[in-house]
Amino acid sequence: MTDLTSLTLAEARDGLAKKSFTSLELTEAHLSAIEAARALNAFVLETPDQARAMARDVDAKIAKGEGGPLAGIPLGIKDLFATRDVRTTACSKNSRQFRADLRVHGDIAALARRRGAAGQAQQR
Repeated sequence: MTDLTSLTLAEARDGLAKKSFTSLELTEAHLSAIEAARALNAFVLETPDQARAMARDVDAKIAKGEGGPLAGIPLGIKDLFATRDVRTTACSKNSRQFRADLRVHGDIAALARRRGAAGQAQQR
């Protein structure tokens, strides 16, 4: 099998649809790549437990024939977007403890749904 981190978006989508691999397997591959490249300091905050939980949830939905065209595709979220249960700093030391009031701001999954960017984006 091809390294799961080298798949195009279309290849990952098709592989999930054909059940060639699961969202959890795809997520684990990307988490391993992030860990291996940690010296690059590419992520402000990693949320591997949340990513795994979301992957398991979407795998159950995919098994039932549910989920949109991008369901199960791992996604890195820029530290500028308020995301439920995740500290948002915009890389500012002044914002180290900021957690958005999502009743006001929403979160990235809700924004993606409203804009149709992620089809059936997951919200926890």
